[in-house]
Amino acid sequence: MKETPDKKISSSSIRKFIIIGVSIAFFLFLLNFEMVRGFLGDFLEVLSPFIVGFAIAYLLNPVLNFFEDTIFCFIGSKTRGAKLRRVLAIIATMLSAIIVLTTLVSIIIPLLSESVTTLFNNVQVYIARLEEYVYDIAQRFEVEASGFDEMFATWEELTTNFVGFAQEQLPKVLNYLPNLFDFSKQLTSGISSALIGIVISIYLLYGKERLAAQIKKLGYAVFKPHNMDRVVEVARFSHKTFNGFIVGKLIDSLIIGVLAFITTQILQMPFPLLLSVIIGVTNIIPFFGHPNHNRHDLG
Repeated sequence: MKETPDKKISSSSIRKFIIIGVSIAFFLFLLNFEMVRGFLGDFLEVLSPFIVGFAIAYLLNPVLNFFEDTIFCFIGSKTRGAKLRRVLAIIATMLSAIIVLTTLVSIIIPLLSESVTTLFNNVQVYIARLEEYVYDIAQRFEVEASGFDEMFATWEELTTNFVGFAQEQLPKVLNYLPNLFDFSKQLTSGISSALIGIVISIYLLYGKERLAAQIKKLGYAVFKPHNMDRVVEVARFSHKTFNGFIVGKLIDSLIIGVLAFITTQILQMPFPLLLSVIIGVTNIIPFFGHPNHNRHDLG
């Protein structure tokens, strides 16, 4: 069945009207960019506790499942003791997260800071040792050392300028920061957002099945069933893939980091904790990880 000229004119007019409307909206957006950016900033600030709560709940969900299905599985039957198991699993999950964060803040971060400071302050010493080592190798193998002189002179000049610049500018940056940001306000806002996010995450973890069912009902009520089936399928696949990748990578990186720390301690290498953290963290990134893992990730 062919379209009549009136229908063609009508559809063409609608397309033109949409294009004109979008163009006007974009022009108004550019004209009032500061106001729109401020509105979006305020809107995101209101939503930040919910975003934080969802992120915490999603990251802690595998830990919750472990406690619920493995540690507290003996409590009641599959349905009778479900609420008690969920409550105990949430308590154990939150305590585990607090212990890990406390360990990072009180032990690992100060040691890392000390290692980085020591490394930063002793750059010139390490360059001098490297220079002695290279000259010793060049003398043993009778290699011309004139090229090394120029290379080390340039490298020493660069590092000296960088260290001097950092030591000179760091106090100025620290003095200007209070004028640029209201730290007390940001700290209070950050703490309140974190606390609200934790409460929201506990609520999400406790009623995650009911919440997922309500979202599905809402989706099926708004969208067509076949479209919503596709959305649910994609969401399940994405969750399974992403969750498995994150959990597997974290466990793998933790094991590699611990092995690196033990190895550096046995070999009495300097900065064992700093090296172990760098190895463990970079292992999470596919580009820096083990080559076999990277090959598997790339298919």
